[in-house]
Parts: sequence; C-alpha cells; structure tokens
Amino acid sequence: GTTSWSISGITLSNGDNIITITARDRANNTNSDTITVSIPQTTMDATALYNFNEESGTIATDSSGNGNNGTIYGASWTTGRSGDGLSFDGANDYVNLGDPLSLQPNTVSVSVWFKTTDSNGIILRKRPYGYGLEVRSSGRISFWIYNSAATLFRAISPIAYNDNAWHHAVGVYDGSRVRLYIDSVQVASASAGTICYTAGGIAIGRDGNFNGSYFSGLVDELGIYNRALSNFAISESFTRDDLLMHIGALKKEAGRDFRLVTISIPKPQEPVNENTFRFSLDRERLRQAYRREGRYLLRSNMQATAPETVWENYLLLTRIEQAFKDLKGSLSVRPLWHQLERRIEAHIFVSFLAFCLHTTLRNLARGRAGGLTSEAILEKLSGIQMIDVHLPTTDDRHIVMSRYTCWRRTFYFFWHNWD
Repeated sequence: GTTSWSISGITLSNGDNIITITARDRANNTNSDTITVSIPQTTMDATALYNFNEESGTIATDSSGNGNNGTIYGASWTTGRSGDGLSFDGANDYVNLGDPLSLQPNTVSVSVWFKTTDSNGIILRKRPYGYGLEVRSSGRISFWIYNSAATLFRAISPIAYNDNAWHHAVGVYDGSRVRLYIDSVQVASASAGTICYTAGGIAIGRDGNFNGSYFSGLVDELGIYNRALSNFAISESFTRDDLLMHIGALKKEAGRDFRLVTISIPKPQEPVNENTFRFSLDRERLRQAYRREGRYLLRSNMQATAPETVWENYLLLTRIEQAFKDLKGSLSVRPLWHQLERRIEAHIFVSFLAFCLHTTLRNLARGRAGGLTSEAILEKLSGIQMIDVHLPTTDDRHIVMSRYTCWRRTFYFFWHNWD
C-alpha cells in the first residue's frame, strides 16, 4: 500500500540536508525512503537587512522580513556598491530605525559596506549604551559596546580607511569579546563585558537618537544580526571581484615570492567560500628557492662575538649607511674620503645622525600617516622660517627666543671645521 509520513522538530542547516526514513513491519521487513532538502546559503537570517535598492522614497526597507523598516531623513539615493545605496552629507542626514527590542540582542554583529573621506562620523549606533560602528577622528574604524556601568569596550583598526574606496566592515560581539573585520580580515579585537540596553534609539548615519556625530559618505548593504558571525560567514560577504582585487594587491606586495603559493579561485558567478577558494604552499618551488637562495660571507675580527650579533651589527651599519646616502643628496654633501682616520670618524658620526633622524621620522609617521616618508617630512619642515628656542636656566627660569632658521650657514660652518 501507500504510506504517508511527515517530520517535525528538527533543524535544517544551510546546504544539503539528507533525511532517511526506515519503516519496519512485524515480520521485521524494512523499507527505506530518502529525501534531500537543500537550504541555500543566504544572508536573510539577519535581524535587519538594508540593501538600499528602493531608488526613491523615504523608507529603507528591511529585507530580512522582520519588519524593521527605517525612515530616511535627508539622505539621498545614489549608486551603491551593489545596485543603489544611500549618501549621507555629514550635516543632518540619517535613517531612524526606532528602538525595536529585536535589535537589542545579547550577542550582536553589524555588517556594512561604506565609502568615505570622513574623519569623524557614526555609521550605526544603538543609544544609549548598546553598540556602535564609527569612523574615528583619525579615519580609523571602531566597533564598540557599553556595559551597565557605562564602560566602553572597543576594537579599533590600526590604520585608516577614509580613502574614498568601498570597504566592508563587520563588528562582532560574542558576549565576551568585540572583534572588528575590515575587508574580510580581522584587524582588531578586545575583551568585553556584558552589553547593556536602555530606552533610546537606533540610527544609521548618526549617534542613535542623539543629534550629533553625523556620517559623511556612502552606505550600502547594512545588516544587523542577533548572533556573533563566524569568520566563514563574514568571508561569504565577499564577492569574486573583491577576492581578485585583494589577491592582486598581495601579489604586488609579495613580488617573486607570490609564485610559491598555489591558488584556486571561484569561477565567475560562484560564491567565495571554503569550497571555491583554496590556497596551498607549493613545496617543490619552495625547495627550489632554498637551493637557489643567495648567501652572504661576512668576515670580521670580532672572534669573541656570537655570529648572530655580528650579523645584526652589520645590518645596522648598512641601514645607517643607507640613511646617510639618502640624506647626503638633500644636504649637497661632497663625497667623504677615508684616507684620514678623522674623516672616517666624521663619516660615521654624520651617518649615525642621519640614521637617527630618518628612523625617528619614520616611526612617528608610522602611527599617524603610514604613507608619509621621512624625506617628505623633511621637505615640509624645510619651509619653516622661524622657530622658538626654549632654554631652561640654572636659576629655574625659562627663556624663549624666537629665531629665524639659517640651517645652511650653520651647516657649512659645522662642515668646514671638521678638521
């Protein structure tokens, strides 16, 4: 005969779910039936998802189906990263999401594509307390949560992303840590307490229901999740074009070493995931590189010194020498001849000063403007015409003297009196 059956009370996962039912009669005869239920990978498990593809109107529709629609104030429709997007002017544009309880979970993730030159503005905020994602005054990205004692727990990117290019930011809070991902790579994390919510508001483009910290730039595909997204779920937001762009940048940075890695990329229209994107180390090419790798023969009379120390000292000397060569052109210094011992001492002394100067400027720029070279800093400083000289005295006074800079006269006096 014919038997009908149904199943309830089980949870299906994304992908193929294979279900097998076995029936057994009193004579111990069995018969099985198998079905496959496919659940596609989707971002529709978001608590709120804003694709901003409406093209017009004042409503930002929640595509998750949970009804968390937003009201647009001032922000204008424009071309987004994928389809349409919203443009915020940094003055008074924002999207009001109300204050729904569904957007106040115990664990939370925020995902968004943004493009900005702004150096201070909030992309999304649940206020007060709650969570937020912002562009800080330095152009760096920050994701944070507050606990009930108003203690701030924050993950901040080490570099700026206000370069007028599209970037994908994901902030994750899992109950004990906050993590920040930029372009599918974790860039910061920090320990965190228990998130706290009170009555207030949630907004895109400003500080929640507070009139301030308006964002200037473009926003697209913003999602809020009531769970901590995994690394794999975050990487799925990346397209094949995004992947190729980053591989190209890594190839340029790695140079010839890039050939030591074998990469399998997704086909056009395929998603980026652990099955379509793989990479491995080409061990045969690595062995060949080891065999062909060059060697240094360093001779020294420092017999009592460990070889590692001798090598480190040699590298330090080469860096000092290179710093002197870099600085020599800008100072118009003539070549130094080494027949006289005092000339050698002078060469080393000036080289060391140049090394200290370049190293100091490079380290200062690294935390503030990574693309700024020490040469560029020196060029900017050369335009300063007047400086204040501060001199403390032995009788606890402090003398300040304004002086015009005459570095050439001082330099040539110093240089011609080496002997």
